[in-house]
Amino acid sequence: MRNFTPTMLLVMFSLFVFSAKAQISVTASDFEEGLVLGSKVTTYLDTTTLSVDVGNPGENTWDFSQLQTDYTFETESKDVASSDYAASFPGAEYASFYSGVFEGTPSSTWVYNSVGDDFISHGTGTVAQSVSGDIETIITFDPAWVQYKLPLQYGDTQSHTRTQTLDITTTVPLVGNIKQTITQEVTVDKHVDAYGKITFPGGKQLNALRIMEVTTFVTDGVTTRSKVILFLTKTGELVSVTPKDTTSLNGSIEIDNVSWTSGRGETVTATAPTLPSAVQSAIAASQVMLSWTDNSDNEDGFYIERRVVDSLKSSFDEDFIRIDSTGANVNSYTDLTVMAGYSYEYRIVAYNGEGVSAASAVIAVTIPQQLSGGPQNLSVSIVDATMQLSWSDNSEHEEGFYIERSEDGGGYTLLDSVAAETEGYTDVSVVAGVEYSYRIQAYLNDDKSDYSNTASARIVPTAVFDVETSHAAWTVQQNYPNPFKNKTSVTIQMSEPDDITVVLFDSAGKLVKEVQRSFLEEGSHQVQIDGNSLNGGSYFLKVSGRAHTESIRMLLVK
Repeated sequence: MRNFTPTMLLVMFSLFVFSAKAQISVTASDFEEGLVLGSKVTTYLDTTTLSVDVGNPGENTWDFSQLQTDYTFETESKDVASSDYAASFPGAEYASFYSGVFEGTPSSTWVYNSVGDDFISHGTGTVAQSVSGDIETIITFDPAWVQYKLPLQYGDTQSHTRTQTLDITTTVPLVGNIKQTITQEVTVDKHVDAYGKITFPGGKQLNALRIMEVTTFVTDGVTTRSKVILFLTKTGELVSVTPKDTTSLNGSIEIDNVSWTSGRGETVTATAPTLPSAVQSAIAASQVMLSWTDNSDNEDGFYIERRVVDSLKSSFDEDFIRIDSTGANVNSYTDLTVMAGYSYEYRIVAYNGEGVSAASAVIAVTIPQQLSGGPQNLSVSIVDATMQLSWSDNSEHEEGFYIERSEDGGGYTLLDSVAAETEGYTDVSVVAGVEYSYRIQAYLNDDKSDYSNTASARIVPTAVFDVETSHAAWTVQQNYPNPFKNKTSVTIQMSEPDDITVVLFDSAGKLVKEVQRSFLEEGSHQVQIDGNSLNGGSYFLKVSGRAHTESIRMLLVK
């Protein structure tokens, strides 16, 4: 006779509640629904069938419709307090009871479980009425057996080790009670390695998980192992296969026995999954992290669809294309293929073997531009009493460049800024005898690059001084008004006659206009600057004589 006992039946019953649809997580409520007080489960045992096809890891379709019924057993969920072994298992929340005859031997068994963060088995109590006397066996677990850690889903691997104690009392007529205690170290390893649709005897079809279970017993230094293949549904149905040859556990295998249980499920009518919702996004380091709400319980996974948006034309460069997919129960995805400065739209679609869901709502994402490097090779030269700066633009996507200046070794201050892709600047606000040092920095919004190298230069003084008064031959006063809207004037105070040239530069050092070229006598002279044709911004007015140059900075507002 193949190895099957009523005690094994009750242990299997304690597992049936723990079923789930393919790739769907199992929660405590799935256990509790199968253990409601008064609920009954029928188990059918086939000892005739010699082989079954148990499939392979991954997605499968299993057919157990041809199994035969050799024995039938019924278990019922009962009140723990009124059960026979309540005192032995004080932490138990549920008790399941079986009473019947197996191979001519009447027996009754209680199984004690709890449901919390995990599915827990506390132990069993069994009485078998043999011809030689009653045999009572109480099995306790220390610690309580964590049969399954929750949530449970495809791909899970779990392991639990416990000490298992069997207290056996045999009542022999005319002799009395004979007691024996057996202690075992037990390790149970489980791997949820397959999922798919299963067909039961009678034609019911449900989604199921396949669990490979290996149990190792160490008794008095002797190690033994057993293997069982379980197929679990969400609604209480279970197929348990005991292989004859434990070296081959895939495909068509020879078996010792196979059993299955009734349950609450009805034949699955395959449908496409429900569309996901609440799509959200986050941007970090040129990657887009998506998340969404999974509204399906039958998806095989999700498709990630994307299209590129031309933000300049407010149109689409392409239709939505499928860029990737995820497995079932995954509700996040990171797109690593985006580029700075581009805008994208995303939507999520659930799929299974029956089709695809409608697409989720679309979410738009714009990847900000990023600086890729700072300016390099800064140099400075003196041209016509100005500082001519030049550098290499080593950045991409910069908004512009900041120009900072230091005078005679002092701290750097912001002098000016120029537009993107500019590689030169003329500083006209310099005076002879001062050493100027410069450094350049690219910027994009609030992002700034590293500084360039520093470059320095000094204009050697060549101005003609009045020996008696010890001051320059002429001076330029600040324009008034400043800032100005349309027109402003500058006063040049001459201490001796000179040929004067007055020119206007913009903030980038580009010559805008020659304002005046004339010979001026000693005294005070006013020069008018007309800004009507100019754009608003900073300008430099440079006044040059035969041996002296001065510059002032003015601001035109529009």
